[in-house]
Parts: sequence; C-alpha cells; structure tokens
Amino acid sequence: MVYAGFKARLIAFAYDYLVILAYLALLTVISITFIILMPQTISGLFTSPLQSDFITFIILVLPVMLYFTVGESSPQMATWGKRKAGLRVVNQNGSKVTRSQAFIRSLAKLLPWQLAHTGLYHIPGWPLAPESPSPLLSLPLL
Repeated sequence: MVYAGFKARLIAFAYDYLVILAYLALLTVISITFIILMPQTISGLFTSPLQSDFITFIILVLPVMLYFTVGESSPQMATWGKRKAGLRVVNQNGSKVTRSQAFIRSLAKLLPWQLAHTGLYHIPGWPLAPESPSPLLSLPLL
C-alpha cells in the first residue's frame, strides 16, 4: 500500500473544497432570499448562541460531514475530489472503510470548523452585532 503525499492530498482537498464552496454559494443565495422575504423570521431563528450554533451545524457542517462520510465509504472509496486526484480511502488492511470509520474521519476533520462556529456565536451580538469584533479575535493561534 502506498500512502498519498501532502501534495496529492492538498490537490484532493482543493477539488473537494470546490464542492463545499458550491454548497456555500447555494446556502448564501437561499439565505439572502429568506432574509429579503422574511427578515423577522430569520432574525428570530438566531436568538441565542446555542440555537444559532445548532442551526449552523444542521445546515452547514452536517451536510459537508455527510459528503465526506458517504463519499469515502462508497464503493469508489473516495469523494469527488479524491477521485479527481487519484486517491482512495482505505483502512489499515487496504480495504474499504466502513460508514462508521468514514464518519469518525469526517468528524475529526470538521470538529475544528464546528468549534470555530461555536466560538463565533458566543461573541456578544454575533452575527448581527452593530460593529465588527476586535481583529484580535480573528488572529490565527500559533
């Protein structure tokens, strides 16, 4: 069994990120439409950090997690991006990963993304704050 190098994995992720960006674009269009048509209903959904975080998880993080889980545990053993890069996801024996194994991989990949959303929603007034949070909140941690 030959392991993929960093460059091949980066290329696969770049392809997969195109899928994620397309999904984000679709969510943006849907969100803007709902904000224009039903502004009171939308603002009522984001009344608490916990509720905002839950909604974000359900409409954003979970579908992306399922994209990776279903793709990597499929007969092709890869997401669209991994297939484009010529990669497959296998277990230690070189066999196809189970749905559970693929889910755990996806969870480990996307947990930092979810934790970032959780942290952002605990900034007072976020995302509807009258002014932007301090730039210090968006500095990368070393």
